Amino acid sequence: MFSITSGWRVSEIMEFRREDLDADTGRIVTRAVANKGARDDVDFLPEPTIAHLRLIQGFDPMVFPWPHGVRSFDIQFHRIQVAAGIHLPCIIQQEHECTDACHLYGMHDLRRAYASENADRLPLPVLQKKMRHKNVTTTMRYVAMANKMKKATEAVYVPTVTRKAN
Repeated sequence: MFSITSGWRVSEIMEFRREDLDADTGRIVTRAVANKGARDDVDFLPEPTIAHLRLIQGFDPMVFPWPHGVRSFDIQFHRIQVAAGIHLPCIIQQEHECTDACHLYGMHDLRRAYASENADRLPLPVLQKKMRHKNVTTTMRYVAMANKMKKATEAVYVPTVTRKAN
């Protein structure tokens, strides 16, 4: 929930401190030491995300305490998906030997989904700031991919039998 509604990188999520969250206003801070932008940045979360965060109780200074590395997190994230029966088609266009990871979501997929879902909802400079891209062209690549997917979806054949009769 947090990842898909914040657009944060996994490194930022793992370094998210309770002191950087104001649950009353939805204000959050990502610290320079944890983000690629190498600068502190302020953002705001939607209320449903704040409601989820309020349910996470604990005394740890981290919101999402994970005493292991990112790689061990990826392994657990993949195990959860396997248990849930997720098996995606491999999207790698070139010839390669597929691994189990080819058929599962990665954390960056959630970041990409955040950008795609918000490409039509937020002005480009706002989306750039929320994703903490230094260069707007990086954000524009996400927007371009979202536009391609939208256009492709509009072109999908839909049988007339599913359309409502006049």
